[in-house]
Amino acid sequence: MSQVSGFFQKGFIAAALLTAIFAATPSASRAVQPDPVKPDAPKPGEPTESQARKSYAAANDWVKNREYSFALDEFRKANKQDGGHC
Repeated sequence: MSQVSGFFQKGFIAAALLTAIFAATPSASRAVQPDPVKPDAPKPGEPTESQARKSYAAANDWVKNREYSFALDEFRKANKQDGGHC
């Protein structure tokens, strides 16, 4: 009978340790959430200058219309306006 009670004691200790571990870890609701991205903030690889952003948007419009030579010109223009960052 001592083997059976020893088994239950070990099981109880393991369950108590697991409960303590899960209670100590932060849950998803309490975890630190990053600040939301501003909708006007440019994505990485996009121009930061306002005029360059307009040219970049125009270039994307040309791409949607499958006018790739005009789009390339607008992308180059946006890159020049942004100082070569995009």
